[in-house]
Amino acid sequence: MEKKNAPLRIGFIGAGRLACTLARAWNAGEIVVGASSRRAESVSALVARCPDARPFHSAAELVDQCDLVFVTVTDTAIEEVSNAVAWHKGQSVVHCSAACEIDLLHHAKQCGAESGGFHPLQIFSDPEVAIRHLAGSSVAIEASGSLQAQLFRLASAIGMTPL
Repeated sequence: MEKKNAPLRIGFIGAGRLACTLARAWNAGEIVVGASSRRAESVSALVARCPDARPFHSAAELVDQCDLVFVTVTDTAIEEVSNAVAWHKGQSVVHCSAACEIDLLHHAKQCGAESGGFHPLQIFSDPEVAIRHLAGSSVAIEASGSLQAQLFRLASAIGMTPL
C-alpha cells in the first residue's frame, strides 16, 4: 500500500502511444515497473523510454508488482483485460478511455482494488510531441478517496490540470 508521498509502483497493460507517453513522463518521480502487451515491440518501445522498467509476459505478472495499473488497451478490450487478472486490496486500476464507463473495471473492484478513470484531453498520435504538451493540458479524473488523490497528484506532477 502506498505511503503518503512515496513513489507509486506504476504498470501499464497495453503499451501503445498513450502508455509510452505517460510512462516516460512519470519515470522521473515514480517507479515505472513496466508493461505487458500483446505486441512485444510496443513493450520494447516503452521500456526503451524508461530504463528501469521491464517487459512482462503477462498482465497478471505485471499486476503483482504494482500499486497502480493503467489499462491502456483498446476500448473493446478493457473489460476482458480487467477480468483476466486477480486484483487485490491495496491495488488501484484505471483505464484511460473517455468513451467508456469505469464499470468496465467491476471485476477489479469486486476483488478489492480501487478503480477509476484517467482521461487525458490531448492527442497522443506521436509520443514525442505528446510528452511536450502534457504540461498545461487537462485530464478528467474519475475516482474517489485515496485513488482520486493519487491521480490528482500524478497529473499535477507532470503539469497537467486535473478535472
